[in-house]
Amino acid sequence: MLRPLLLCLALAPAAGAAQAQTATPPAGVPVAQSILDGYAGWYRTGSGIRLHVWREDKGLRIQADGQDAWTLVAESETIFVVPDLGARVPFGYDAANRPGYLVLSQPGSAFRAIRE
Repeated sequence: MLRPLLLCLALAPAAGAAQAQTATPPAGVPVAQSILDGYAGWYRTGSGIRLHVWREDKGLRIQADGQDAWTLVAESETIFVVPDLGARVPFGYDAANRPGYLVLSQPGSAFRAIRE
């Protein structure tokens, strides 16, 4: 269920503030800026929740409408994680080989969000 992530985001402003103050980004694999730029945009879950993904410096950030933003740490060119939340965010490609969706998952739940 996506609501636990949103609830976690809503109830964790201190964690978000701590993350924003971190001087060094979490470890991850390098991903080409062109690939990161391709993932940037708005995504919508089946229940209507909008997620905004954007490139910031050499990484990605994700934010649900009205919630705190979180840094996505690359495990590969297509799979990212939010370590503080135990969330995993793989990006998928459409038939034209363009980023077309993401899957937001936490233990016990996963939601697909289609690119708008």
